Amino acid sequence: MAFGSNFRVSNQPIYTPGYTRGDGLVINQRIKIPVAMNGLKNQKTGVAGRDFFQIVAWGKLADFCARTLNKGRAFDAVVAPHTFQSRYFVGNVALTGADGQPIMIDRVAFTIIGGTFRLGEEATELIDEEIRTGRRHQYWNVKNHQDNLGWLQLIAARNAIPFNAQLPTFGFAKVILPNIQAPAAPPANLPAQVAAAFTPAPMGAPMAGPPLNTSFGAGGFVPKPANTPAAYNAAGQPGHMPF
Repeated sequence: MAFGSNFRVSNQPIYTPGYTRGDGLVINQRIKIPVAMNGLKNQKTGVAGRDFFQIVAWGKLADFCARTLNKGRAFDAVVAPHTFQSRYFVGNVALTGADGQPIMIDRVAFTIIGGTFRLGEEATELIDEEIRTGRRHQYWNVKNHQDNLGWLQLIAARNAIPFNAQLPTFGFAKVILPNIQAPAAPPANLPAQVAAAFTPAPMGAPMAGPPLNTSFGAGGFVPKPANTPAAYNAAGQPGHMPF
């Protein structure tokens, strides 16, 4: 287990909704977050490099991350490493072996340990861009200012957005639906009692959320009415998340 301080989201996260497998096992929603963090300083130049890797969050924390982790956002978390296999790509081309089977390689990712996530600051460049394009009021962070009150309403609207399987994004994350494949057919010429073990279970399906009642629009979010209850950290400020 390792503690990560000041992770920065380096690219758009990928969100996969929860679903039920054909055997009845429920798989929770998850989000894959590409991150960067400063590495060790070079002894000769004194310049620190950057390390890039992937962090995974599950369940309600995945939903919260989708709604809040835009590119450049900082966060802290305790993470645990795990290995997995994935297809080997060169550019956008998935390579296959001489036998026609996909080439698989081992990769390492890190999973956030529940109750350790702390949301950090946004990237200054992103804030400036949103103010410039009218997606964020100029005095959004001045307490009790009209701009600040409007910003809090906007954050509440963001936190209230439900998942909609018909849309390509959820919050700031790209949506990739789960690949629920049909069970393999039994090999030919098996004894009947062995072939019976291959009887396919009913196919599962993604668990879609309720109809969307708040959406992105004109480059930003369309806020709900002012009395919209906020989920999680309504102020949009750094804070410890109880997941």
